[in-house]
Amino acid sequence: MYIMLTTVLFAFIASAIAYYSVHLVPEGQFWIIERLGKYNRVLDTGIRFIFPYIDKIVRVLDRKEFKVDIPPQNVITKDNSKIVVDAMSYAVKEDAYKVHYGIEDYDKSLNNLIMTIIRSTMGERSLSEISSDIEGIKKDIITKVNKTSLNEWGTRLTLIEFEEINPGKAMLDAMEKELIAQKEAKAKIAEAEGKQRALEIEMQSKYELQKQEAQMQREIAEMRAQTLLHEIKTIQGAMSGIEHNRILEFLTSVEYIHSMKHLSTSPNSKFVIYPADIQKSIGGLMPQSLATLNDVRLNVLNGDN
Repeated sequence: MYIMLTTVLFAFIASAIAYYSVHLVPEGQFWIIERLGKYNRVLDTGIRFIFPYIDKIVRVLDRKEFKVDIPPQNVITKDNSKIVVDAMSYAVKEDAYKVHYGIEDYDKSLNNLIMTIIRSTMGERSLSEISSDIEGIKKDIITKVNKTSLNEWGTRLTLIEFEEINPGKAMLDAMEKELIAQKEAKAKIAEAEGKQRALEIEMQSKYELQKQEAQMQREIAEMRAQTLLHEIKTIQGAMSGIEHNRILEFLTSVEYIHSMKHLSTSPNSKFVIYPADIQKSIGGLMPQSLATLNDVRLNVLNGDN
């Protein structure tokens, strides 16, 4: 009877020890074990033995990649531009001991570390450099974060993405003012170019008109010269008794009177004064010239008959 009770008691104790000692660590987890209040080991996936009341599971860590939420933050670039950066990142725990014992507030510390390195990394670059080298910035941030988080906290930053990089309100206002100023400057340039072009067209038109008028005046002068030469030859043939210089003087005076007549009809002309010597030369030669011209007409008529 005594032996039977002892056997039952031993079986019960063994079952209790087995029940509380044998554990199955799920896939993707770390179990941190302390023995009598001191770190002992880290249990990986599989069936593991833990001594009841001596060993204690102090922390269960997930080995899966997890998201690190980073709130939007203000960043001042190298060229003093203020931007708002909204990013997200992913990390994975690789060393359970460092994760648990390396830092007190692991989640908050990792978040603050990533935010600080984002600000410092972007602060080393100008706004144009940030816009043109996003991939380089992400690699630089991951390298700097892992230098602390992996070596001291057992966590590797695997990915970081920028959801938005927006200028701050002050910068948006400055950009808007600059855009307005550029549009106004372009409008003024276009207006000035238009006026310049209109002036060039006007000057070209005046030049063409003056050129045409000069050509017309040359043609008129040539026609008058030919007419004058013809008249001189006609008068010389019909008025042999008159000196050549008197004939030329008479024809010149008549041409001058015609010119003054044309000038007097101009809308810009107010009055015309004929020189006294022109009037005298015409008056002295006019009676004889008229008589001679009548003789010329009669000779022409008789010749035709």
